[in-house]
Amino acid sequence: MEEENKPKKKSKFGVGFYIVLVFAIIKDISDIVFTALVFTAPLTTITGAIMSMVLWAYFFFIGVSLNGRKLATFAITAIIEVIPLFGALPMATINLTAVRIMEGASEKIPLAPIAKK
Repeated sequence: MEEENKPKKKSKFGVGFYIVLVFAIIKDISDIVFTALVFTAPLTTITGAIMSMVLWAYFFFIGVSLNGRKLATFAITAIIEVIPLFGALPMATINLTAVRIMEGASEKIPLAPIAKK
């Protein structure tokens, strides 16, 4: 009975997450094609930078605080995205999924109370 009365906690990740995930997957696949074709390889740097900005904006608008490990993950993948040849790696999808996992873990695991002396 008590469980029915408790309001369910709404997740920050809804349909918008899946829309951004599809764009990240499409971007990562296009990076592989762009890198394979030598004359379009510089496009991977451009699309990587744009996708990093889109991911940052998405995280900002849904209220994900990019601190600690999440910020490090975001920064490292953003840097790898703009390095030629490494831009073909699926960094946008990895970044989005990793931050979602970290954010989900931080929502489910409550912090231990600090003992007062």
